[in-house]
Amino acid sequence: VCMARSTNLIVTLLAIWKAGGAYLPLDPDYTLERLAYMLADANAAAIVSQQEFVACIADAEHVGNVGLSTP
Repeated sequence: VCMARSTNLIVTLLAIWKAGGAYLPLDPDYTLERLAYMLADANAAAIVSQQEFVACIADAEHVGNVGLSTP
């Protein structure tokens, strides 16, 4: 999950838990190298992010991206 701290983040985390999934918190303020290392180390299957943070995680080749638009 790569999202700004907001109510949308809380709703996203609750939805992941309800679906039986696990999440890796990715702070958008981390460096691109740190984000890439965390994703590779965790072997993440998908990333949930807001549209403004898609560029931060665009280098993750093996990970599917689910972008959320903010109203």
